[in-house]
Amino acid sequence: MNKEHFLIELKLHLRQLSLTDQQAILQKYEDLFAEKIAEGLSEYQITKELASLKRLLCQF
Repeated sequence: MNKEHFLIELKLHLRQLSLTDQQAILQKYEDLFAEKIAEGLSEYQITKELASLKRLLCQF
């Protein structure tokens, strides 16, 4: 899964939250991707490194 697909899936699952909360969470992951890419990881490696999307969403 690449960054774009990950963020689209995440956004779909965050619909029940307020727009402000959605934007804050999405920005957190945008920043995380930028940081990890700067460290030399690929988008695929980053998404693989993250918890499964389903498990991740249980945190919200």
